[in-house]
Amino acid sequence: MERKSEHLYATIINKKEASLLDGLSSSIISFQPSSEIHALLLGASSTQVKELNNTTEGVTFYSCKAIVPVYMYLVLMIRLLLSSNRAIKGVYKAYFSLFLVRRQRKGVILIDPDLRIKTSIGDVLDQLSTHDVVLFPNGFPLHPKETENGFIKNFKKGFYTSLLVGFSKDADDLLKWWAKVCFYRCRNDKKRSFYYEQTYLNFLPVMFENVKVMPPKYLVITKDNLEYIKDTEKVVIAKSTSI
Repeated sequence: MERKSEHLYATIINKKEASLLDGLSSSIISFQPSSEIHALLLGASSTQVKELNNTTEGVTFYSCKAIVPVYMYLVLMIRLLLSSNRAIKGVYKAYFSLFLVRRQRKGVILIDPDLRIKTSIGDVLDQLSTHDVVLFPNGFPLHPKETENGFIKNFKKGFYTSLLVGFSKDADDLLKWWAKVCFYRCRNDKKRSFYYEQTYLNFLPVMFENVKVMPPKYLVITKDNLEYIKDTEKVVIAKSTSI
């Protein structure tokens, strides 16, 4: 009998991205057959979510209204009309992770729906037994001599990716902080050096103990960093389907 996982996977999708969920689920289950997958469905009503949970196997769905207080839900609904879907999704990344850690009492692997797991992430799960959060480097050059434009991306988009982040079941305080600052401001504001929810990950190793930064060989490959990845020996944890 397979041991039940102490971690679950969480993703956030809108209705247009629903088709990505099957591919994500398959890539996770291929390495961890007993994995729990939880999905927050933006724009879905409680009735729609209930219907999905009654007809879908392997994924548990949630509505936004179910995971945040009513006043916050209403504020975010208004913001959605005034800002981008990307910005609202960023706020919900933090609140959904916090909700699941508190409700399920398990570690949470937060992953974007267009990523595909390419190798076992057992090393990452092991780190969550001794750390509250596991961060992955963005994979941008760390010296301007490599490429100045790539180096500058560290300042524009941050050192760590928010496409894949691991949180332990004890990360409550850390997630509360991330959720609050994301609610304060989550946008792509180049003048003030904000890049949605991702910017705030830079603060975590400074503000909190038990933060694990995975070495540069653990990469999440995206359009942003693809041109800078030259070492074929690197361990690719996940890859975006948009490449």
